[in-house]
Amino acid sequence: MSACKTFSNCEDKDNYSYHNKYLIDEEIKGEKIVISTRDSIDYVMIKWENGFFSLGSLIHQSEFGKWMTFDKKQRIRKEVLFGYKGKFVLSYKEYNKKGEVIKSGYSSVPFN
Repeated sequence: MSACKTFSNCEDKDNYSYHNKYLIDEEIKGEKIVISTRDSIDYVMIKWENGFFSLGSLIHQSEFGKWMTFDKKQRIRKEVLFGYKGKFVLSYKEYNKKGEVIKSGYSSVPFN
């Protein structure tokens, strides 16, 4: 059963092996599900093999902006803020099961 069937506004579905080391710690593959598309931006859900899922945006098939990863019980476990085309991480936060921040970091990016 596809998770896309739970969304009434799903426009397209691309099933392929997806991985991002910043969104999930382990070498777990995921299924990308496109929820909506606006111009060149895809709003997607990644359904991981371990039952977790991530929500975020892709521009030209590269991560950008704020992404959130949730566990099986829909508790937020990680927030990641990607820079343009997913080439760098601006900030991240990891949460425990109680929703407390257990790890965080920020990068400084020079503005030219």
